[in-house]
Amino acid sequence: MGGLLLDHSKAGRDAEWQYTYHAISQSHVIGTEKRHVGAGTFDTFVIERNTAWTKRDPHSASKMLRAQHCDDADCTVTGYSKEVFWYAPSVGRAVLRAYSQSGDSDYIWNRSPEEILRDASSLVTELVGYSSDATCRDPHPPLLARVPSAPWYGFPLFMNDTWEFLMQRDMARE
Repeated sequence: MGGLLLDHSKAGRDAEWQYTYHAISQSHVIGTEKRHVGAGTFDTFVIERNTAWTKRDPHSASKMLRAQHCDDADCTVTGYSKEVFWYAPSVGRAVLRAYSQSGDSDYIWNRSPEEILRDASSLVTELVGYSSDATCRDPHPPLLARVPSAPWYGFPLFMNDTWEFLMQRDMARE
């Protein structure tokens, strides 16, 4: 599956910007697993999605982003991501999701679901509560959810004033 869209992003309260985003993804059910998360224990299908993406043509009318410049003439960032979903049919949704990206396809795509889940550079979300009446009574503390605490492999580590840095740090909304 592939797609092209104009992505709107923010780099602060008053710093909106845009770029063109193109992605090609492949998803596969790779197995089943019993998974324990904040909301309980669920029988799940484990689904992997590998994506190759390109971000290009950044622009903004924001005064805060006037200093941004392109490091390369084509002003493009290419990357790869892997998402793993633990989908529970009993609640009709993923109860756990791990996402990581890299500038190196072999590094990211060859990692197991557990490696992605445990990696410090992964974003992990989980279900902590649910109910059938559109309210979430008695949510529980998350067991695995976290924001990345390490930078993504294959991209610049230090903040700089290039559009490429902003684009590679802006997480794709796949």
